[in-house]
Amino acid sequence: MSSLSNRLDSFAEAWKPKPGDTLIGVVIGLDKRTSTYNPSEPYAIVSIQVEDGSTEDGGTAIPVGEDRAWHGFDTVVRNELRSSGRGSASASAPGTTACTRRADTSVGAS
Repeated sequence: MSSLSNRLDSFAEAWKPKPGDTLIGVVIGLDKRTSTYNPSEPYAIVSIQVEDGSTEDGGTAIPVGEDRAWHGFDTVVRNELRSSGRGSASASAPGTTACTRRADTSVGAS
């Protein structure tokens, strides 16, 4: 598990999924970044503290307690976040919301 001081001094590693991978955990941060491809349209970055069952890179387990950043720059994901509010600041306040993201499906928050 990352300490607060470690989080303040670093960025979460980007989650790099392949189809079928899953990111499960608690939202620990929300941010926006401007894309070099579309500077007029910032995209969301949701930082997640990983829980059991998370995978990346085609099924490789991510150790529980590690942090991953999910970059929502893809058009479909960005539209899903915008239209439903799931994964947005109102739906995923840091530290309060479990978030699940499957690489080949839409975003879900519970």
